[in-house]
Amino acid sequence: MRLVFLDSGPPGLLTNPCGRPRSDQCRQWVKNLAAARVRVFVPEIANYEVRRKLIHIPAIAGIRRLDQVKATLDYAPITTDVMLRAAALWAAARSAELGLLVSVLFSLRTGQTPVNSPNQNRGHRI
Repeated sequence: MRLVFLDSGPPGLLTNPCGRPRSDQCRQWVKNLAAARVRVFVPEIANYEVRRKLIHIPAIAGIRRLDQVKATLDYAPITTDVMLRAAALWAAARSAELGLLVSVLFSLRTGQTPVNSPNQNRGHRI
């Protein structure tokens, strides 16, 4: 079984109302993954990143939609072991100029090869 661990981009798009092209495209992408029997995870850190912004704005409807996303998809909680590995991997990634820390982290945690999200080439540095 394939696993997908989302960064904060897709959950952020999924909190937008229907009718926005990128958000609708992201919803369809997630539906297609589910139809292909791919398990899609929302890492706790991604939930936190999106939620803090929605609270700051404030966007009550977006928070409700984020809660629905969390309830619908698989959830990957943070543990102390995961955070310790993340710190080591972050340092290695920065030294090597890699931008896929979250994928690597959860790959190590699950032993599965990650599948990148549609916004994998945004060029963000961790």
